Amino acid sequence: MVGKKVGFLKLFTEAIGHPIVPFRCIIHQEALCAKAGLTDLNYLMSVVTKIVNLIAARPLHKREFLALLLEVDSTYSGLLMYNNVRWLSRGKVLERFVECFEEIKLNDDKWVNTLMFFTDLSVHINELNLKLQGFGKSIDVMFGYIKAFESKVKIFKRDVETKTYKYFPRVTKYFEKASAAVQNEMELMHMKYQHVLDSLLDQFSDRFSQFRSLE
Repeated sequence: MVGKKVGFLKLFTEAIGHPIVPFRCIIHQEALCAKAGLTDLNYLMSVVTKIVNLIAARPLHKREFLALLLEVDSTYSGLLMYNNVRWLSRGKVLERFVECFEEIKLNDDKWVNTLMFFTDLSVHINELNLKLQGFGKSIDVMFGYIKAFESKVKIFKRDVETKTYKYFPRVTKYFEKASAAVQNEMELMHMKYQHVLDSLLDQFSDRFSQFRSLE
């Protein structure tokens, strides 16, 4: 069917008289970019998973965490949230999880600050994912969204480099309340977040290189 020497693609290429540029689903590629570029999110999500599953297993907690559990239920079809769930669905769960912080007491300020960063970043990625969904969108339009997001990530990186965090409101809000120990380590955290954004950019650059050849 797809062989280079035999099959439909070979015959079709000969019929139209010019090479075909192969590419994979843009939304799938975007999901892979997020997954590969945000590898540090694995450990963070494993902790969130344990906490959410603990809450879901205790009926007395369910009213306090209704919004969080409803999000988990709608995303994971009533099942407990495991680590291998759809990558781009995690952003909404992180948002709900952060909203429950008045009830969820966590003592590791450094971990919480990292959680806030990834929650903010996941929100931006989810916005891109929503733009890519739907019918009737050409490759040119969808790739335009990808390039626009790459430009945004570069802006996010400058935002982190200057320690402004304009595009990471949860980080800013939590940093104001963070312990002195976290504030003393913030320089290392700035560098860590820059590395995350660099990794994300590298993934987008690599996985969408075939689309750039069409420009």
